[in-house]
Amino acid sequence: MSEFTLRKELSIAIVYPPRGAHRQHALHEHDCTEIALILEGAAVHNCNGNTVPLVPGDVVIIPPGVEHNYLDAESMMVLNLLCQPEKLLGQDILPEYRQFFNPVDEHGKYNPAPMYHLDMGNRNAYMDIISQLKETISKPMPGSALACISGFCNLLQLLAACSLREDSDRKKDFHLGEVILYLNKSFHHNISIDQLCSRANMSKRNFFRVFKRLIGTTPAQYINDLRLHHAAQQLLLSEKTIKEIATESGFCDSNFLCKLFKRKYGKTPHAYRQHSGI
Repeated sequence: MSEFTLRKELSIAIVYPPRGAHRQHALHEHDCTEIALILEGAAVHNCNGNTVPLVPGDVVIIPPGVEHNYLDAESMMVLNLLCQPEKLLGQDILPEYRQFFNPVDEHGKYNPAPMYHLDMGNRNAYMDIISQLKETISKPMPGSALACISGFCNLLQLLAACSLREDSDRKKDFHLGEVILYLNKSFHHNISIDQLCSRANMSKRNFFRVFKRLIGTTPAQYINDLRLHHAAQQLLLSEKTIKEIATESGFCDSNFLCKLFKRKYGKTPHAYRQHSGI
């Protein structure tokens, strides 16, 4: 099961890979069920060439033995819950919850599309349940197994309460996922809101509303964050001038880069580079 290990007595594990950890992740599979909740950023879920864009709030179920990976996942932050439902819930309880672990299409083939979507406006409520479950897993004591079952069932009930979105809503999120992937690759270009709305096939009002709901910030702020992240990397990894880095990152001039950089990192680009020893 690669780098993930379940506690045998609990049959469950929760893992928070760092942002971008799946960037170069090859096709892989697990010998347990994986529940992946996209917390931030975007990516493309790939299974045998069948690809689906993912956005924050999407919940993907990957059964044991299914090979998959994520593409264009530099900005993605994901929470992985790995479990063996048949051991965790027992054969008596499992049938009632089997629907949660059956991501197949009408032909019986695995469907890599999200089964559920959580409203990230209620993120704190979801994370409270997951944090309590994670604490139970990390500090086993008498009664931990029962507490794990209870916490896991609470999580499943949360998913059950999140009815799958209407096709029209999912289509909007699908288009926005494509926009995010475009921004992740093209942030250094001159990008207009009209251009993004056209790609998303939305009005400006709809685009800003859906973007804010799914990403948690404005399009302009998201683009600037991508540019600043790239600039910070170049300051640490290259000997390019700040003017060159500003141009390469998509900023109109180095003064604007310096202003935004200090606001985000608390240091000027020059001080940031000096601190790193370059």
